[in-house]
Parts: sequence; C-alpha cells; structure tokens
Amino acid sequence: MYHKNVNGSLINFFNRQFFLDEFFTVNSPCLPNSRGPTAETEQLVRVVENTNWVFLALINLDMLRKIYRNVKGSPIAKGFLAFMAVFFFIFLWKGSALYVQVYGLDHLAGQFPFRYQFSLLIGHLGNILASLSVGATFLYLARLLR
Repeated sequence: MYHKNVNGSLINFFNRQFFLDEFFTVNSPCLPNSRGPTAETEQLVRVVENTNWVFLALINLDMLRKIYRNVKGSPIAKGFLAFMAVFFFIFLWKGSALYVQVYGLDHLAGQFPFRYQFSLLIGHLGNILASLSVGATFLYLARLLR
C-alpha cells in the first residue's frame, strides 16, 4: 500500500498517517504550535464541566423531588431523600467552584478575601458531604434490599 508524495518518492500508509497526525497536531487551530491545550482552554473546560455538574444536580433534585412525592409512603422513600441530599451537596461543591471561576475570585482573593475563603469552605464541605452521603445512601439501600 504505497503512495507517491509530491516529489515522486514512495511512502507507505503508516508514514503518511504519522505525517498527517503530526501535521494536524502541530497546526491545529485549537492547539497553536503546542502539544497540549493552553491554560485558557483548560480553564474553559473546567468552567463548562462545573456548569454541567450544577445543572445536572438541579435537574436531578427536581426529578427526585417528584419521585419522592409519588413514593412517599414506601420503605424506599428515604433513599430518594438521601439522593436528594447527595445532589444538594454536589450542587454546593460544584456551584462554589463555578462561582470562584466565573467571578475570578482566585485572582481577586486579596480584594474579596471573605468571599473567596467562604466559597472554598463551602466547596470542600460539599465535596466531603457528597462523598459521605453517597456512600451512606448506597449502604442504606443495600440494607433495604436484603
């Protein structure tokens, strides 16, 4: 499987594929003259990720609230309340990180020290509580299934 390049010499498929990979990696508009994304691109990806988590948590909170209303008297109803708590803590965790990123509080920590420290505290607290509550919820549901 050989092809002729511009000056007439033969190159095989693998050499051509390597050349194309190198060309598009180096000359990609997203990656100007580098092998990886820029700091601005990484920051934007983190903002989009946190935004997705915040909306996921809000949508799941609403969905779980509606489900809980329908299964209020059943033994599994407390499991839905526990999952609501999990998604509330995820909302706090990712929402505080999004707040810091959108308003640039990490760069303005000197001007707004209380807001920055409070946002970090809420983020860390939400992270720990989300982790503990999801574990406790699964243990509770596993106990109910026995």
